[in-house]
Amino acid sequence: METVRGQSDSNDINEHNTLISINRPLFTKETFNQYAGYKSNLKSLTTWQQCLHIFIPFIQKCSQILKVNTNENTYKDREETNEEFSKKSRKQSIIDNCQYFMTRFFKWLITYFPFIQILMQYRVKSWLFNDIISGFTVGIMHVPQGTMAVVSLLTGDFLDRVIHLKADSIKSANEALYGNMTHNDTSLHDAEQFRIPYALALGFSVGIVQLLMGLFRLGSLIRYFSVPMTSGFTVGVAVHVFTTQVKNVLGLKLPRFPGLFTIPYELIAFGVTNVISSFFHGYPAAASLSRSAVAVSAGGRTQVASLFSCLLLILVLFFIGPLLFSVPIFCLSAIIIVAIKGMFMEAKDLVMFWRFSPWDSAVWIFTFLCTVLLSVNYGLLLGIIISVGVVILRIQWPKIHSFEQIQNTEIYRNSRDYTNYIKHDKIKIIRYEGNLFYFCAEHFRETVYLQTGINPFDINLKVNSCLNRIKQIENTLRSTSKSMDIEIDQTDDHSNEIKTIEETSDQLEASNENQQKSNLEKKSFKRKMFHYFIKKRKLLTLNEKSKLEMERIKQIEKLEIINHLLTFNYLILDCSCWTFIDIVGADELKQVIDSYEKLGIIVLLAQMKDYLIHTLQNNDKLGDLTKIYPTVHDAVNDAIIQLNTMKVKERNFLQLNEETLTS
Repeated sequence: METVRGQSDSNDINEHNTLISINRPLFTKETFNQYAGYKSNLKSLTTWQQCLHIFIPFIQKCSQILKVNTNENTYKDREETNEEFSKKSRKQSIIDNCQYFMTRFFKWLITYFPFIQILMQYRVKSWLFNDIISGFTVGIMHVPQGTMAVVSLLTGDFLDRVIHLKADSIKSANEALYGNMTHNDTSLHDAEQFRIPYALALGFSVGIVQLLMGLFRLGSLIRYFSVPMTSGFTVGVAVHVFTTQVKNVLGLKLPRFPGLFTIPYELIAFGVTNVISSFFHGYPAAASLSRSAVAVSAGGRTQVASLFSCLLLILVLFFIGPLLFSVPIFCLSAIIIVAIKGMFMEAKDLVMFWRFSPWDSAVWIFTFLCTVLLSVNYGLLLGIIISVGVVILRIQWPKIHSFEQIQNTEIYRNSRDYTNYIKHDKIKIIRYEGNLFYFCAEHFRETVYLQTGINPFDINLKVNSCLNRIKQIENTLRSTSKSMDIEIDQTDDHSNEIKTIEETSDQLEASNENQQKSNLEKKSFKRKMFHYFIKKRKLLTLNEKSKLEMERIKQIEKLEIINHLLTFNYLILDCSCWTFIDIVGADELKQVIDSYEKLGIIVLLAQMKDYLIHTLQNNDKLGDLTKIYPTVHDAVNDAIIQLNTMKVKERNFLQLNEETLTS
């Protein structure tokens, strides 16, 4: 154990700081659950019950939308027993039922008509003046955007002004009644005169679709619109609007492009608006960014401002309209350009996004460029795609840190960021700040190997190769020694035979006078001796045997070098950042644990969520010997105790189980 200190001594603690001391036993996760009386309910649940347990929060949320607040005492009879209910009079029960029904109906009415709640909670003194100013200001914006002069030049079509202004007034009134956002408005999309019936049918169809989307709560899809994406898109749209008005201010003739179309935010409000306005020659409506910006800058507080905007449009429709024929086009365009000034000011957010995160600034720049260079539709679509892509990239490559214990505390932090810490030589502490699922499971394994400086897969291959070679050398030497003993015995036997044959040959030479016969017998004897030495198996020389011994020593030295590279005996994985694990992540975790255990390194898990432990244990993804601890400090202390009591044996690859190494 090594203590690392910075310039200031960690023992110099301020007297005003409060010192705490906690005396408790060392816990594993199992002993802690027993000590704390943990209720293990998930172990006994079946797969279907676990699925139902997952969807219970969603079911409760949906039921809260349809049910009234049960805390109000509007229907006390539901909480009373049947005996108490029978004692009440029939008249009182009918009254209670009516009150309960009216309460639920009123709650439902407020849910789908938020304008009622706005009027009930309206602050006349503080809100009315702001809404009047905002409403009339937005109403003035309706005039240049709804008149024939500007709209026809923006879209290249020709429509009657009365239809536009009437549609504007109908949309504003409906938006005021059904909407709950204070800054949304409607913008019209023109078509040629003969396409009016088709446009009305389109508006009715769009309204029905938006109503269905609102009833099914599909407005939650707006969560996928990140703030940098919407900011970059807004500035890009402002550039589009500005460029479309420059030609009117300067009197230029430029190629026309498709008009702006944005996805409505308040689906129910716009659905009702489009359905009703389709019966009054109204076209499909959508939010207007410029008028929303004007409403914000004018100080609008509630949807009451839309009523004053509608009132001004009615006056224009019946009384002031003829006076607007002589208004120059560039004046109307100038009004729109000034109105989008606030949209351009959102470009300042890029500096904030850059300081906060390069990812956010990249999303802003990409969305802005796509909106300006391509079109509004492609800019919105590509902005959503890049936002989701950035989230995927950040999830796929989370950070991983090596932790050490801060001196005189039980707190563990990244050793690169702190100076006063205690370094445990035989213990490695790793925190993977992400989740374990198929997206980042491989990244988890690779980063753990990289952070520890040990790749168990490669080391196991090298160890197995060395052990197999040592085994081959030992088998060769063993078989060689046996064969040498056999050959020595055979050599002694044949020497006796040779001596007998020689004596026999001498007798033959002395007794037999026939020289030719003795020559033939000598040739036959030499031929037998030649065949004997040919068939005799070759023996290893001492030089070859010494070479095998040297190679065996080299393989053992390689194992010792590998053993020297394994500088730690315990690997502690801090699982506090893990929120969910899928089957691929569980397999990767099991593979990491098994690969380190083959090298004699014990893997400990700390601060893992209870439901993750149940999931892994119920599916046999954790070995019986894998220990889990409630805190990192418990795991470190237990590892230190095991090291101090010599319960961790010295690593020796030659004595490890061969089946474990080769599996």
